Amino acid sequence: MLFSKKELEELKEPLKEISFLKEQSLKILQRLEENQEKLSLIADQIKSLEENQNSLTARFEEEMERLTELNQQFEKRINSFRALESSASKRLFEETNLEIKSQLRSLFMTTQNYQKLEVGLLQLLVKIETISEDVTKFSTISKEIKSADFQLSHFARQLTQQDQEKLSLMRENEKLKLLISKERRKKGSGF
Repeated sequence: MLFSKKELEELKEPLKEISFLKEQSLKILQRLEENQEKLSLIADQIKSLEENQNSLTARFEEEMERLTELNQQFEKRINSFRALESSASKRLFEETNLEIKSQLRSLFMTTQNYQKLEVGLLQLLVKIETISEDVTKFSTISKEIKSADFQLSHFARQLTQQDQEKLSLMRENEKLKLLISKERRKKGSGF
């Protein structure tokens, strides 16, 4: 089995190709091994991501449960608050209504008292007008009295003066009577 040169030459070319293919195959194998390692890393990362995803999903579900529970509690509190608000507003309305009624009663009583006072004041005004008229009359009478008193005083002075004149005349009359009686006696004793 010896090969001729020509055959060797002819074999050289396919050997080169085989050698080249072998090298390529080795490189491919090496790349496959590298890719295998990379795939292994990627698989590990995918597994880790799946575990993280599972963990996150579990946490998400727990959080959703908590949110659902919190939402229910929140709704209960809102309903409780609405009920409290309704009862508080009803109570506030009732208390305000009672207070307004009380204030209205007080205002009504005060109004009645003012009306009574108004009647009393009107009566008092009538009395004051009557008294004012009486005072005016008394003032007029007083002026008339003063005027009359002045006239009376004048008449009194005149009367006093006339009395004094009368007394003076009476004295003179008495003197004259005495003189006449003396003269008569003198004449009577002389006849």
